[in-house]
Amino acid sequence: MVYKSLVLWVTTDCNLNCKYCYAHGGKIQNYMSFETAKKAIDSIGNFPLKIQFAGGEPLLGLDLIEKVCSYVEERKNTTLHIQTNGTLIDERFISLVKKYNIKLGLSMDGIPEINESQRGNTKKLMDGIHKLKERNIFININSVVTKDSIEHLTKLYDILFIMGNVRGMALDLLRNTGRAKENSNICLIPEEKQ
Repeated sequence: MVYKSLVLWVTTDCNLNCKYCYAHGGKIQNYMSFETAKKAIDSIGNFPLKIQFAGGEPLLGLDLIEKVCSYVEERKNTTLHIQTNGTLIDERFISLVKKYNIKLGLSMDGIPEINESQRGNTKKLMDGIHKLKERNIFININSVVTKDSIEHLTKLYDILFIMGNVRGMALDLLRNTGRAKENSNICLIPEEKQ
């Protein structure tokens, strides 16, 4: 079955200040309205649909996510996905994930020490992963690869394997854009070659 993909940028707001955020997350704090999300969904028609909630940090707009999930609940062939930094996982969010069978991607950009230096709030991320594991919720990890993290990818893989609820890991090569331009020493590819 072929799905149409719809990415809903829930917000540009973020609770982190990552060294290489391509969108300068948190500087501008715009939030999508339900009316905008509804129009985007309705424009797809009756095609099978994959909705990806993104941001900034989409969990800052959890009210919108909940409204969208409820709105598409009766729609056939719709899958829901969230890419989050994992630091705001609480019981309300976990209940939504369970109720609507939301697929999760969490960002962890290296072993804990590297993640802490590049993103911050690693303890909250790890706590979130453990809360999800306790509720038998499986996740995927997306990891931005930098000069600092590339040497430790196998260690990161080992950590994720031990956690027990990580089904996959995707690697995203850091691009010299957004805040990365201010921290170009962590980019793998020099700016002129990108």
